[in-house]
Amino acid sequence: MKKNISLIILFGWIAGMQSSYGQVTLPGTKVEYLESENVDQKFELQINLPSGYEENSEKFGVVYVLDAQWDFPLVYALYGEQYYDGFIPPLILVGITWDGDTNYRSRDFTPTPQNGNGGEASKFLRFIMEELSPYIESNYKADPNSRTIMGRSLGGLFTMYAALESDGFFHNFIPTSPAYGWDNGALIRLEEEFHESGKSLNGRMYSAMGGVEGNVKGYEEFMKKIQSRNYEGFELEYKILQNIGHSGSKAEGDTRGLQFVFERNSIELSKDQLKKITGKYSTENYTVELVGNNGKPILKYPNGYEVALTAESETSFYLPDAFLNLKITKEGFVLERFGSSEEFVKK
Repeated sequence: MKKNISLIILFGWIAGMQSSYGQVTLPGTKVEYLESENVDQKFELQINLPSGYEENSEKFGVVYVLDAQWDFPLVYALYGEQYYDGFIPPLILVGITWDGDTNYRSRDFTPTPQNGNGGEASKFLRFIMEELSPYIESNYKADPNSRTIMGRSLGGLFTMYAALESDGFFHNFIPTSPAYGWDNGALIRLEEEFHESGKSLNGRMYSAMGGVEGNVKGYEEFMKKIQSRNYEGFELEYKILQNIGHSGSKAEGDTRGLQFVFERNSIELSKDQLKKITGKYSTENYTVELVGNNGKPILKYPNGYEVALTAESETSFYLPDAFLNLKITKEGFVLERFGSSEEFVKK
């Protein structure tokens, strides 16, 4: 575990030494500040609202991104890609940082002290649960039933700690290259205590670690142990990323994590269910047809092009590899593509 900790410290030192040549503003984002009583700290919040936020009355899930000073631009880009491809829903991104100062990472992300350093994760968790989340959910159209937290390295350690200690507050967890070896395996001991207490662990978690990082074997053993617990209502998937190091694990790990925790439902429709939606549907400009085949709805265009849709429910269908959603209405259906929406009436 010493090698693992050394890599974490080295990574933090290198990142802290990076030069700053001025800020680049990401389109559509904003910065706010929130003073915490739990941590006695002012936090910088980097916020991105989804496309169509102002026009939409629905509430959106929130993804809390740790170490925003490094990782918010990355998650912002990954979110845009995955949303465009139809893998994830529209989301509010909330990046958390200390106004660029990384000296507080070990203080706020670690559950126990190591050599007299850190150990105040409980305070930081209370900040998110009692101060930050209520602030976001009061000032934005944020869904309290869809909270995701993601972090890397020490942030990954905190993300896993939050899964054990937040009592169902979060619904999804994406810890990448988690520093599980902190304080000679404090997280491992905490999970053991959690399991022995008989508590329930809920939600979905995706974790990844670079294949050339230190102590990959120990990480795999820890992940397998958590899987073997068979916590009811908890789903865990993890992956070792070949030829990837500690910092590089973020891009693929976060991408796969977002896909996994927001994976859409997929069902096979009965013949009667398909019969209800079968028919021709029109706009002012053209007519399409919905038919059923092997439990799937098929959307047929007038030029002969056909699209096999996946059923999320009896009335909601989507295309797994592109942004296309079809929702049945009383009059017909609404077809949503990236940046556009059409209403079809059943003939």
